[in-house]
Parts: sequence; structure tokens; C-alpha cells
Amino acid sequence: MFNINLYIILFSSVLVERPNLGCRTLVYRNFSKIISGLLRDLGDWVAATRVKSAQLLYTLLINEEENATQHMEKLLTALYKACSDDEVEVIEYVSFFYICIKLNNS
Repeated sequence: MFNINLYIILFSSVLVERPNLGCRTLVYRNFSKIISGLLRDLGDWVAATRVKSAQLLYTLLINEEENATQHMEKLLTALYKACSDDEVEVIEYVSFFYICIKLNNS
């Protein structure tokens, strides 16, 4: 069962306001064009590239909202691989989505 108190405790430091309609529309129209290259960069051999890719993916998914569902197969595969990354920053950005998925499916 979904526990709202647990959700607030886990995400109180990372809660963000909903992006405005213009930003969400822009991301919605271009997300499918960006996602393949972004997920490829998430597995790049340069650590700085992986960190920036994880940060950009975080921001894009906040803007994409429920429209990201159609890309879930690609996203989950890349996110699972990124969970085993050597960089702590990459794991922090990626684990945020994993916890959200687990809480929503509980």
C-alpha cells in the first residue's frame, strides 16, 4: 500500500514545482528525438558525460510526466544499467526514478 508519509520523507529534499505548460510541451514534442542519444550517453566511458546525462534525463522526465510511459522499455533498461555506475552522482539521479516507480507500484 502507498504510504504518503514515507513518500514525503524520501522526497522532501527533491520535490519540485510542476514545470510550466510551455516547457512541458517543448519536451513532449522533442523527447523522442533526444532520448536515444541521451541514453547512449548515460553509458559513456567519460564520467562527466554520464553525470550530465543523468541530470538532463532527470529534468526531462520531470517535464515529460506521464508521456514518458511510451518510452519505458528503453528508459528502464538504461536506468538499471546506470544503477551499477561507479559515479555516485549518476546513481543518485537514477535511483530517484527507481524509488518513484517502486512507490507507485506498491
